[in-house]
Amino acid sequence: MRHAVLLASLFFAMTAQALDKNTTSLEKTFASPGNEYKPWVFWFWNNSNLTEEGIKGDLEAMHRVGIGGVLIMEVNQGAPQGPVDFLGDEWRRLYSYMLDEAARLGIEVNMNNDAGWNGSGGKWIKPEYSMQVLTFSEVYLDNTQSKPVKLPEPPKKMDYYKDIAVFAFPTPEGAEARKRLSPNNHQRNPEITLVVTQKDIVDLTGKMAADGTLDWKAPKGKWTVLRIGHTSKGQDVHPAPTSGVGPQCDVLSVEASEIAFEGQIGRLVAENKANVGQTKTFVSTHIDSWEVGSQNWTPLMREEFKKYAGYDIWKFLPVFNGYIVNSPEITDRFLWDFRRAVAKMCMDNHIETFVRLSHKNGLRFSAEAYDSTPCDFLEYAGLTDEPMGEFWVGSNATNEGSRLWDCRGMASAGHVYGKNVVGAE
Repeated sequence: MRHAVLLASLFFAMTAQALDKNTTSLEKTFASPGNEYKPWVFWFWNNSNLTEEGIKGDLEAMHRVGIGGVLIMEVNQGAPQGPVDFLGDEWRRLYSYMLDEAARLGIEVNMNNDAGWNGSGGKWIKPEYSMQVLTFSEVYLDNTQSKPVKLPEPPKKMDYYKDIAVFAFPTPEGAEARKRLSPNNHQRNPEITLVVTQKDIVDLTGKMAADGTLDWKAPKGKWTVLRIGHTSKGQDVHPAPTSGVGPQCDVLSVEASEIAFEGQIGRLVAENKANVGQTKTFVSTHIDSWEVGSQNWTPLMREEFKKYAGYDIWKFLPVFNGYIVNSPEITDRFLWDFRRAVAKMCMDNHIETFVRLSHKNGLRFSAEAYDSTPCDFLEYAGLTDEPMGEFWVGSNATNEGSRLWDCRGMASAGHVYGKNVVGAE
């Protein structure tokens, strides 16, 4: 027993000594933390009001209080419009000046990938590379129609429209009074009972001329002719200064995502090589809260949907104009497949493109991978180098305003996918 007491005393003495040593080390680290432990802050550049004096003053103030890094967003928060246009010559000169000053002070920089705090895009995104949605026009024919009929062009935004297909099918009862499917939520309206069967859908795409003239003699009975195309959703990035407002890119397209990246981040990297990289100053880029909704078309949708779902989307397209194809059950199953395909396309074609190009350019990629994103939150967060949540002071933990679940979700992604740093706004 005496030996046991001596061994126990020795163990506790050694443990206490180790604790004292660790505590001392922790105290020193806490008093003078390395850069990897320092907090970061959002640094809002407000409405094109930028000067060298302001940049230098802000950075020196942050350095004095131990800030290790900044996430920059150029926003419009109600300040008077400033003279320095977003991404203009003077703006980019000041951005380079900022990187030099940040390097001098040992502050790292993460640059948001557009103006505003959501989306991916700007003035360099042309309408054909913006978010795309289906658009429709209809005419009703019978076999008394003896001359070619001109199908009206469907509604369009940003003066952009491309045809996809022309279908005809026997007109269901009450077709003209139906409610349409929203292009954003991909949900079928259960009140709609307008059923068309795929075997009755006639593909007339090759019979319409470029001006919309359809040369087709309808069989006996009443027929609906559906002209289907796609147009821009008209979704801009926001809240941005006037000089930074522009279209959100097509998040289902690799090509559009590459254009979005290269239009800003790629340009800034190319002009600031000396300050870019993980041991330097410009270390990361970012996609913030997803406030641009979803979309239901992209030029390669037919090929992409077949890749993910295993069958052709073609004769299901009337679903997006409010029809049921074959049956409510089959239509709901199609919409489930469609939502999953859109989620995978967004992650594979948009998020992975940003990750790939970020890494190629020596940058990390961070994102707030939640909210109205069409992706699975955890899968999206798993693609990032740093998932980020958000919470709001002034609300208790059970109040919706606190948004604590966003931090929990991103922390879960950190555990699942082995992300050692999880950010919080």
